[in-house]
Amino acid sequence: MLARAWRRATSPPPGDELLLRRGGHGLLSDGQARHTGKIVLRPSGNETVAAGPQAPAISSEGTYLITGGLGALGLETARYLTGKGARHLVLVGRRPPSAAAQQVVQQLRAAQAEISVRAVDVSRFDDVAALMAEISTSMPPLTGIVHTAGILDDGFLLQLDEERFRSVRPESGRRLAPAPCQPGHSA
Repeated sequence: MLARAWRRATSPPPGDELLLRRGGHGLLSDGQARHTGKIVLRPSGNETVAAGPQAPAISSEGTYLITGGLGALGLETARYLTGKGARHLVLVGRRPPSAAAQQVVQQLRAAQAEISVRAVDVSRFDDVAALMAEISTSMPPLTGIVHTAGILDDGFLLQLDEERFRSVRPESGRRLAPAPCQPGHSA
């Protein structure tokens, strides 16, 4: 299921197809809103298409911070990163880990990954600053941050009522606090 969703998310959107040699004209019409949808550039067969840089390698020597790390998406991200070679993860959540989350953490630790679980509200600057200071003094350098916190209540837009909107809307004023780049950084 995840593979199918990934293919859909990374495949080009439907829209006006243009050959690469006419790409500039397509971009011009996009800017002038004379198109029926998104513009998809396709090679005609004569062009050489160079691939962009590969996805960055996952480092076994860096630390990865996963906010929402104790939820389903966060735990799946942790599995993915450790499967690609990451060995130092910090899983952050506002609540203690569930029994299912604890089981996944134990599995990851059994696979030789150093997993730190922290209760942090990432909307509070001071909490984030303390977490970043802890990571910088006790773990390998911070290499990546993945924000997976969220609430799922899917449904058709026209069938959602005000109560369902409220249930998934962030609490008043809640937002991801800016992460201090260096220890001692202040707002």
